[in-house]
Amino acid sequence: MNKAIILPSIPQSADSQNNFILHESSDFWRLHLDTGEHRELAVHSSEQGEPVCTERENETVLVYHSLTAEDGSVHEIELELHILAEGQMKKYFSVIRNSSDHTRVNEVQFPFFDFDRLNSAPEDEVLYIPCSLGERVPNPRLKVRSAHHTEYTASDDRGIWMVHDYGGSLTMSFMGVQSGDTFLYLTRQDPEFSVCGFCVGTTPRREEMQLRLTISQYPMVVPGETVCTPSVDAAIYLGDWRCGAAHYKAWTETWAPMPEKPEWVKNMTGWQRIIMKHQYGEIFLKYSDLPTVWREGAEYGITTLLLFGWWKGRFDNGYPVYEPDEAMGGEEGLKAAIREIQEMGGKVMLYTNGRLVDVKSDFYKEKGLDVCQLDIDGNPYLEHYRFANQGTLLRKYGYISFASPCHATDEWAEHMENVAKRKLSLGADCIFFDQIGGAINRPCFNPKHKHGNRGANEGFWRIENLDRVRALLPEDHALATENICDAFISHVHVVHGGCGGCWRTTTQYPYMFRSIFPHIILSNRMLHDSRADMRIHLNNAFVYGLIFDGSLYRCRGKSIAADPEYASYIKYLIDKKAEYARFFYDGTFVSERDYELPAGVAVAEYHHGNERMFAFMNDNAQAIEFEFLGQQVKIEVLDVACIVLSMD
Repeated sequence: MNKAIILPSIPQSADSQNNFILHESSDFWRLHLDTGEHRELAVHSSEQGEPVCTERENETVLVYHSLTAEDGSVHEIELELHILAEGQMKKYFSVIRNSSDHTRVNEVQFPFFDFDRLNSAPEDEVLYIPCSLGERVPNPRLKVRSAHHTEYTASDDRGIWMVHDYGGSLTMSFMGVQSGDTFLYLTRQDPEFSVCGFCVGTTPRREEMQLRLTISQYPMVVPGETVCTPSVDAAIYLGDWRCGAAHYKAWTETWAPMPEKPEWVKNMTGWQRIIMKHQYGEIFLKYSDLPTVWREGAEYGITTLLLFGWWKGRFDNGYPVYEPDEAMGGEEGLKAAIREIQEMGGKVMLYTNGRLVDVKSDFYKEKGLDVCQLDIDGNPYLEHYRFANQGTLLRKYGYISFASPCHATDEWAEHMENVAKRKLSLGADCIFFDQIGGAINRPCFNPKHKHGNRGANEGFWRIENLDRVRALLPEDHALATENICDAFISHVHVVHGGCGGCWRTTTQYPYMFRSIFPHIILSNRMLHDSRADMRIHLNNAFVYGLIFDGSLYRCRGKSIAADPEYASYIKYLIDKKAEYARFFYDGTFVSERDYELPAGVAVAEYHHGNERMFAFMNDNAQAIEFEFLGQQVKIEVLDVACIVLSMD
């Protein structure tokens, strides 16, 4: 088959040529089968006979009536591939008809791009991928080979892969590679937001490095079923990542209107994140201590408490039962503390977990195997935590195990509603469900759940459950979650951030997510005391418009006042945000171009009315001064600065 038909194209000009070259013997699709005995049996397009090809207007359809696997076995599985041209875009989807006796089609990779070259040398290629708020990865071929070889656990002798799962580490479902003046864009826009893997690969060691790009979808097609996979779209743009982002944003605007936020959420500066009773059992605070903790934070500009471990089971224990603890002051003590904080003008967010069940709990013993997600072997996914005090036993070996409930069950949906009602009865201003905004998103192999055999679609019901909880909220109350994924953020009011971009990293590129979703209320992450690089991480939060997660000593029961240097710098940045409140709280984050800046300087742009504001941070150990759009900008050592310009 002529593989050239799978490549999109760009208008040719004297200034830009599409010189993309596919590897001569490469695949253009792959499947992975599961016979029960052979759990990942590859099927390569390059090892099949010629398909039946039908040309229609703007569409090519290829049909394989049976498939030959890499071990030579033949499977009664019909694969129908559609390639549809829509302007600059090509759309790829498959229809799988499984007539085999016992083989399941676990995974489809279509299209499968295997490039010898793009429009530049490999060392000049740059991968843009929305891990957390976004990453910019130079020379992705070398990155994959040097950082993602498994050494033992995968067949790296046939290819090395970096895989980011949408709804997990990937916060939006697109990626692309900049090569010269062209951007190769790849996206999967699934209205059910099913799990998929964005895969960047290269050839084995000691071979010339090719660049492989594909999206793995997990249809789990059992014998007797016919399944159509969501479309994967690709384009080659004359331009940069913003061309792909514009296409992606247009799609999100059809399904992701942000809920109206209470005023206190819109103007939130941050929160103090407090563990009252730690995982290993130590009580740091009683309910009667909370007003004092709140007052100490308010002195530094933070007027919200996010309470962890407020229940008698202790933090990360006893899930999913959350009841006030007599040892900390009982139910009436908790209600009284919340009322006192509210009377002083504060807000209280009560934590519960939306994704974990303690395997010691009665809930798990009674309902665990029916309600929880099952892995490919039919066993519950289990996680083990290692939170400890000053000894070595717990930090080395851990002490707590969790299973993951499936959101595609009525039992878990009802339980989330009941937990939300309980927190409202205690007086909470915000219902916080941890771990369901992204970071971990896995297929469930329990066909009795509402997703049936489409276990990669659990996120669809997670959205439904968030909406059910949000519908319970009285006026001026909020719903919050942890971690970032676009599928879920439009169903909550506040998001506790993930990692890259929510704290400073070398490859972060927050412009990707923040420009597509400029109005989310999102916290920073991972800074727990006045460490040496404290200002860099806090400045990062300031520049990119994040609220401050005051979680001193990893939330261990201290108000931020216990570290005056840390608290004072947060207040400095909160006060500076107040100077430019119209941009940070009422404006719009935009990214229209990359600016040339001195080394160690970053900038973000905000628009409000006919003005635009640029927020800068200086990572350098010396003050720096430079010209920017006709203005002189001076930034002190490890500091921030803002300038405002008219758009007239």
